[in-house]
Amino acid sequence: MPRSVGSTGLVVDSEFRRNGIAEALVKAAEKWAYKEGLNRIVVRSNATRKESHVFYPSVGFKHSKTSYT
Repeated sequence: MPRSVGSTGLVVDSEFRRNGIAEALVKAAEKWAYKEGLNRIVVRSNATRKESHVFYPSVGFKHSKTSYT
């Protein structure tokens, strides 16, 4: 049975963006999930957060659905 963890928010202050901070946080989360035996990370990001929808695929995440609720 798949075991997963979810993320509903990852925000880097605009002054510090584009410096690899978010990518480092995601990599740390992946490392932690692996150590915990979790084989899936689910990310939820508001559809209006355009930068997030560019960022996550750039670090290996795949878009699976869009919800407007």
